[in-house]
Amino acid sequence: MQRSLLFIPGNRENMLRKAGSSIADAVIFDLEDSIAENDKDSARVMLSDFLSSCHSTMKKQIIVRINSPKEAWRKDIIAVAERSCVNAFMVPKATVSSIEMIDDYLRSIELTNDLPKETFKLIPMIESPRGLMDAGNIANASSRITGMLFGAEDYTTEMGIQRTESGEEIYVARCIFAMACHSVGIDAYDTPFTNLKDLDGLKKDAFNAKSVGMTGKAAIHPSHLETINDVFMPSENEIKQALRIVKENEIAKRNGKGSFSLDGKMVDVPVVLRAERLLDGLDKERIDSLTQRKLDWR
Repeated sequence: MQRSLLFIPGNRENMLRKAGSSIADAVIFDLEDSIAENDKDSARVMLSDFLSSCHSTMKKQIIVRINSPKEAWRKDIIAVAERSCVNAFMVPKATVSSIEMIDDYLRSIELTNDLPKETFKLIPMIESPRGLMDAGNIANASSRITGMLFGAEDYTTEMGIQRTESGEEIYVARCIFAMACHSVGIDAYDTPFTNLKDLDGLKKDAFNAKSVGMTGKAAIHPSHLETINDVFMPSENEIKQALRIVKENEIAKRNGKGSFSLDGKMVDVPVVLRAERLLDGLDKERIDSLTQRKLDWR
């Protein structure tokens, strides 16, 4: 369960050192927008050196956001691909052709270095109207893709609309994006909330994203991580109800029933699947810690 993904500039040594201690589920080391053009090469060196020394202490998913131009993303991948801790590459302004090209390049690296197939995963960024309209095809462009991230700042710029903290202007885009992700069974990551001090606004924005199918959210500051994790973590009541549904479904199946009644409501296959998916996103230790007691959930 990747609830929170923290962006960290690849050339900020002090931030790199703190990455492992953050409460983010994943960190995105950025070699793209947060790095000035004349600092790209030095950022690659700094990030490569950092990753070569930190792999044993980073107990979270490590993602590297690469640059768009072909010559740039190749340099980015070469700089960090040999670091065993890199799990995935994030592709900005993704298209079907760019994903296919990067997929082929990663395959050649894996073969050359005798790495398992699809060692490196891909996370496309959908950041334009064209990308949004083609999001389903992009999501299917590589079996490496585990999730996609919606970039609202570039999207609203291309749309010529004002970006607001309330987010009404991206409601439809969020829905389309989330549907594209869920149609192929991958994670849907929401755009960051850019007001660093407005935690109430962040909470509302995260709930709005979750309500349309987003499964996690990116952040540009560590202060946002706790709120994001809380919003995208199922509540104790949701977990307890899911456990009840799964248990009652097992009883119903033993009795030859395809559906059953729980708390006066009919429970059938889609409801059971939703409960199972909620529980599949958690390990048993996390469930126990949330409910404060041991639970027989299988």
